[in-house]
Amino acid sequence: MPDLWHDLRRLRPVRTRYLLTAAVVLLPGASESLRAQPTPREVRVEVRDRKGHLLPGARVDFLPRTDTALTDSTGIATATINADSTLTISVRKIGFEPRAARFPIGTAPAFVVRVTLGELGARLPEVTVTAEYPGEPWRRGYEERKRRSSGSFRDRSFFVPPRQPQVLDDWFNSIPGAQMTSRGLRINRCPRLGVWIDGMHVTRPGMSSSFALMQLSAIDIAAIEIYRTAQQQAEFSDPNLEDCSLLVWTRSR
Repeated sequence: MPDLWHDLRRLRPVRTRYLLTAAVVLLPGASESLRAQPTPREVRVEVRDRKGHLLPGARVDFLPRTDTALTDSTGIATATINADSTLTISVRKIGFEPRAARFPIGTAPAFVVRVTLGELGARLPEVTVTAEYPGEPWRRGYEERKRRSSGSFRDRSFFVPPRQPQVLDDWFNSIPGAQMTSRGLRINRCPRLGVWIDGMHVTRPGMSSSFALMQLSAIDIAAIEIYRTAQQQAEFSDPNLEDCSLLVWTRSR
């Protein structure tokens, strides 16, 4: 079996892909150094040969635990495992080169792992991993904007359990230049604030940002993003009417 662990030590980042014997593709933000506590993660493993045919009967081991799964007739294995910020898997099937790799997985509750097995003696193809966010359809765009822009970002992970946000002010506390007042949210050098809720522009003439936020409770919110004038996102801005933008993403019911 090739020494994948030696290759992993020579990891070299190229955008979101890592060049090693088993390449790993992650969502933006998933490669951040996290010290997460082990939590249940839903994992779906799809195993194919080099021609793209799904392989039934492949054994998938989640290391160093003893969790094991076998791919079914469609070449898919599913499992629920406890994992922190990294995932280690080993995939084996008689007649094929075994695969093993360890990679960061961030905080997403579910993952799809796609593995291609080469026949014995063949050059190893790549492994890909894609994070999924059940119940959080906004998460992929949120993580991408967080990676490439300089706005202010906050999601529910900011509130360490058992602490939970009770009032809207909890969401904006300690964000530079942002403050909840009796007249609503105020952001420095931003007299005209635009509000977007779940991707919908809700502020307009006759609908102020303060009135828009009155429709929300702190417990309804899953995440927020704030963009000042120079940080405006084209899809979430109206520069003719507003100076900055507040994006609010709500929790799934």
